[in-house]
Amino acid sequence: MEKNILRLKDVAELTGFSKSWLYRLTSDGKIPCSKPGGHQLFFDRATVEAWIKNNPKEPKNGGAR
Repeated sequence: MEKNILRLKDVAELTGFSKSWLYRLTSDGKIPCSKPGGHQLFFDRATVEAWIKNNPKEPKNGGAR
């Protein structure tokens, strides 16, 4: 069963981003997360997956669409 609530290490595995890069993204408010109690970061799987899908990179030089 897939977890719906992810920890930082889970999001790093899911996205391929380093933990330090994820900390930067959360600090800059670029990736949604929760921090109950002010310590550990938690992420909603569906929200992270939607965030990934909603940030596509456009192809350079007018690539095929």
